Amino acid sequence: MENGTAAEKWQFRGNEVLKTASAITIRGVLNEVMDNIEESGPRPIIPLGHGDPSAFPCFRTVQIAEEAIVDAARSAQFNGYASTVGIPPARRETTLRFQSSWKEFGRKTLQIWMESKGPTVVKLHFKVGHVDCIKGFLNISSDPATFIQGALPQILGKTGDDFFSKIVNILREAADICYDRIKEIPCITCPSKPEGSMFVMVKLNLSLLEDIKDDIDFCAKLAKEESVVVLPGVAVGLKNWLRITFAIEPSSLEEALVRIKAFSLRHAKKQ
Repeated sequence: MENGTAAEKWQFRGNEVLKTASAITIRGVLNEVMDNIEESGPRPIIPLGHGDPSAFPCFRTVQIAEEAIVDAARSAQFNGYASTVGIPPARRETTLRFQSSWKEFGRKTLQIWMESKGPTVVKLHFKVGHVDCIKGFLNISSDPATFIQGALPQILGKTGDDFFSKIVNILREAADICYDRIKEIPCITCPSKPEGSMFVMVKLNLSLLEDIKDDIDFCAKLAKEESVVVLPGVAVGLKNWLRITFAIEPSSLEEALVRIKAFSLRHAKKQ
């Protein structure tokens, strides 16, 4: 009651469907899994649920890129807001660097559309459909920091192919390790060997496990007992699957998969 009148009941209600859906996020599920880790445990924590490999030494960027970012920040030329489509130096460098590839791609695509739709439709589709769609997306998406954009010409111009080859080779080695070691774990099935990615989706066979009820339970107990963090598949829409990220140091990956195997055997149903 206030001033002798009854308070009005607020009729607004949240959307329960959206509330339930938003409760299952990658970060939220990972935090739930990591809450089970024994911080004072004797063994180091090995993260296989992350999506960003940059924290690991073998994936560190080249010194040229770091220096380019420092130079751009110190120049004070990139302070303040930028256009949603990016600052001119970054746009120019990107266009020039990939110009020949895009020309070839555009020529082939245009030819296909002209054969099936006619030149008038091609022009309209490209101008209204593609360009406006891209601009609309950029208007609502967050931009990279302006000094990062300012560093782009140096990064693209001076980073050698050897850096990218090294990263590809590390990922290829890690993918081989992951695929081969997973085949040794009875309750986990890997449908196909990962190619061109940093993680792999694998299926849990709960019928082979004694006291594991679902993928979240598996990951929570794995974190508690083995200090290995894996993302439950439910976070990406695949219940009773696991997402294993192998973009870490190969030696740490080997150790993590040994621990997962030991955990799985320890919880296996007795024959």
